[in-house]
Amino acid sequence: MHLRTEHITQIYPHPTSPVVALQELSLQIPQGQFVAIVGASGSGKSTLLKILGGLLLPTAGKVWVGKQEITGLSDTALTLFRRMSIGFVFQDFNLLPVLTAVENIVFGLRLQKVPHKEAQARALHWLDKVGLADKAHARPAHLSGGQQQRVAIARALAMQPQVLIADEPTSSLDSENALQIAELLKNLQVLTQTTLVLATHDARLLPFADRLIEMKDGKML
Repeated sequence: MHLRTEHITQIYPHPTSPVVALQELSLQIPQGQFVAIVGASGSGKSTLLKILGGLLLPTAGKVWVGKQEITGLSDTALTLFRRMSIGFVFQDFNLLPVLTAVENIVFGLRLQKVPHKEAQARALHWLDKVGLADKAHARPAHLSGGQQQRVAIARALAMQPQVLIADEPTSSLDSENALQIAELLKNLQVLTQTTLVLATHDARLLPFADRLIEMKDGKML
């Protein structure tokens, strides 16, 4: 799916003065493109990702994911659209602590109505791909930060999203695992034409991207 924004602005309320996170930003990302968004903390990267993924509605402006204008959807319709079309890798992992690694992945797939047997097989496949086959039945508390990040990536990939949004996906990984994940994401993008948008401070990822977007003060440079 392609992504398009039209004059999106995001303003966060503040007791002293409103914070303008994005300013009249218009952007087009073709289907199947791997885009890396860079910029200092506070430049608007994470806000842009949340809006592109339908997790945050902009203060003003419109967003399209494929042919669907997501800024015009109800909360329920937007939730269903995200669940079926968009995958996320968050900085804080968002793993359910009471579930094992494989159960965390299966849980998301079951929300997509994937049959349990297929969900289990798909979850184990992607855990193996990120090098965690031996941690499939470990709960998050028994995994390192880097391992939790890889489970979160496996969960996103297992859902076979048409759009994958990743916020600092390698922030908790060492060099070897960061490069492994970057290659995995690139291969997925090429083979499936998944549209991949990630925000990163990790220069190791930049050679894998088709396009680099630099942001400052809520604007693209």
